[in-house]
Amino acid sequence: MLEAIAENEGLMEQFKPKNGKVQPGVIFRGYDKGTDEKDDERTIILAKANMLVYLSDLISDYHSEEYLEQFSQNAFNSVFQLIRSNLGTYGRVDPQEQYDLILTNPPYVTSGSASIKNAIESAGLAQHYAQGGRGTESLAVQWIINHLKPGGQCFVIVPDGLLNQSSILEYVKSECDVLAIIALPSRTFYSTPKKTYILALKKRAGKARQDCPVFTYLISEIGESRDSRRVPIAANDLTTMEQEYAYFRASPATYVTSDPRCRIISSEDFELLRNWLIDRQWSHEEKVALGIVEEAFEVDAETFKDLVGDAKLALDELYEQLS
Repeated sequence: MLEAIAENEGLMEQFKPKNGKVQPGVIFRGYDKGTDEKDDERTIILAKANMLVYLSDLISDYHSEEYLEQFSQNAFNSVFQLIRSNLGTYGRVDPQEQYDLILTNPPYVTSGSASIKNAIESAGLAQHYAQGGRGTESLAVQWIINHLKPGGQCFVIVPDGLLNQSSILEYVKSECDVLAIIALPSRTFYSTPKKTYILALKKRAGKARQDCPVFTYLISEIGESRDSRRVPIAANDLTTMEQEYAYFRASPATYVTSDPRCRIISSEDFELLRNWLIDRQWSHEEKVALGIVEEAFEVDAETFKDLVGDAKLALDELYEQLS
């Protein structure tokens, strides 16, 4: 969230005084879950301290006591909020709390997710998470869609397992246009070897089904080494992807690219996909030509079962064609 503010001059402007008042026209919210007072408070304090670093130039320019008081009361203290509940954000269901933009990476938890779902049911919130799905990321996607305004967008880092859950994918398609699915390399995030993707959605308003194409992209390198050192490297596919996505969003219906890492999938073809693991749109030979080495990555038991099921269906179809 702080990166978005730092990169967008219009968002940074929200913290400047106008006519002697600090009254942001944009509401910023960042939630953290916790129950242990000492450690949880420290996390929020660090988040706020980090925000002050991001806004240090502005605070240096406007440092009067009056400004700092208005800044803290009207723009700063409400940004990062601690939810003291085992359910965290999942327990904060409010139809009036809807956003134009949601940026998040839900926790990738399969073990223990059943207890969270039981707690949701005990709290009388089951109707808000009625689409099923495995892991807490399926709950997160439902929360996100429920809290997007019509026309609002989200960019979510999701694990591969989510993109293989038919019930969740159908739910997403029924509520949103899928703008983009971007495959990230294994160990993009230091704390997990899981294969992850950027999922970009737009909450549908009015029309019954998606009629726009989907932007997909293969990322091999992210501008830093994917080991414990995380040192900067020259190779960075994210910058090219960002540029191509901007061109695509400017004119989705007519966009054409020569970038071999990019594939545009028509809405009709996208509707037929059994899963959204878009890496499979490229052949092994095409990946080799791009310098992409097939990496081993971890999946949970249920995801592995689904992948085997997909393979079985493909083999059954092939057998029928050969009979």
